[in-house]
Amino acid sequence: MRRFAWAVFALFLAAQLPVALADVKVKTRNTMAGHTSESTVYIKGPRQRSEQSYGPGMSVTTVLQCDQKRQIQINNACKVYLVTPFGDEDETGAEAASEPASARQPAAKSSAAPRGGVVTFTNTVTDTGERQQMFEFSARHIKSSMRSEPSPDACAKEKFSMETDGWYANVSVGLTCHTAAARASARSVAPPQKPECQDKMRFRRSGAGQLGYPLKETRTMTAGGQSFTTSTETLELSRATLDPALFDLPAGYREVSSFQQLMCAPDMGAMMAQAMKGQVSEEDMAAATAAAGAYHPAQSKGGGVLRIGVVRLENKAKSSADLAQAREMLMEQIRGYEAEAVPLDATSPDDIQAEARRKNCDFILYTNLTRLKAPGKVGGLFGAATGLGTGKYEAAVDFRLFLTGQSTPRLASSASNKEGSEEMEVMGSVFDTEAREVVEEARRKR
Repeated sequence: MRRFAWAVFALFLAAQLPVALADVKVKTRNTMAGHTSESTVYIKGPRQRSEQSYGPGMSVTTVLQCDQKRQIQINNACKVYLVTPFGDEDETGAEAASEPASARQPAAKSSAAPRGGVVTFTNTVTDTGERQQMFEFSARHIKSSMRSEPSPDACAKEKFSMETDGWYANVSVGLTCHTAAARASARSVAPPQKPECQDKMRFRRSGAGQLGYPLKETRTMTAGGQSFTTSTETLELSRATLDPALFDLPAGYREVSSFQQLMCAPDMGAMMAQAMKGQVSEEDMAAATAAAGAYHPAQSKGGGVLRIGVVRLENKAKSSADLAQAREMLMEQIRGYEAEAVPLDATSPDDIQAEARRKNCDFILYTNLTRLKAPGKVGGLFGAATGLGTGKYEAAVDFRLFLTGQSTPRLASSASNKEGSEEMEVMGSVFDTEAREVVEEARRKR
């Protein structure tokens, strides 16, 4: 009966809003943490395509497939994609608790159940009753709020709230899954949880307001005692004929299982630890190694190839940085300058030299993280989901490059950046500088 009613309602909308049947191209202005940018959104029926930048050279294309109840995030640079289902809601509008991705991994050999609780997100949507004609559509003035509430036994203790004020319209029949897509995004970028402590996320909603596509929207978010505002405004809206392939899985791309892998930086350190506990299969470990472009003993170095062994990073900044992920980011930057980068996991100088020789490394690179600062950074689940903070991110490294078999460095230098708007941006900039200097010096000194 519900499916029949929805079908009748969709036909009614098609009769009342003929404009909505055409493909749509939307140009928007986005303001986030004081930075303004413009982007283009493409809409075809129940599907939407947009692009989000995560820093220089790092962007993700997001496709909403309301008809398939899922979100697809695509990284064209690495030719990978991540699929996140929206999840089902029951009759009352309360969604069942969602397991974190880590909880869906093969169970550990240990019989001990992980600790953790539930973080409940309550979304309230209120239709003010105001209407306004915007770009040939009747836009609804909707106010909504979302608040998180961790249970007493939850691992994540931080609370956050978000107030939204916007004008929404049925730009395309069937494109009605923006609320579900927001939940999917929160799940996809949520920070990895520790095996011994894993929370579930529960989403509840109340109110009869219908959102739709945001023609104009302002959000004020509060977390960790700090507030900031983001806004989106439609500048142009036109009809277009769009290729259906833009809104589907990309041919020839590889599917990954986490946002970290989507950004081409699988946490090899964490996976090694899980593999030792039996939580990751040999097949998954091999796939992750291939995704990271890491060294495999079966590989042999071709003639003329420059190979740099990257030692585990030292954290002299006294920060909570994920050093395994930071090293993967550094190695990706080195590969971007047409050199090979492989991890060296030994700890003593003699063992590092021996491992470098086994892996046919021409050079050995040591890196110390000397500074990583995020003033006013919003942490926890909310911070990871939005990628926002206040102030400027800062990062600095010292590094030394040795020819394999020698004890005197061929290069001793440093790199820093104090003007990053995102943590990934400032880290990527610092590692890009290091990678460029290292590869240039290595090519001169070979």
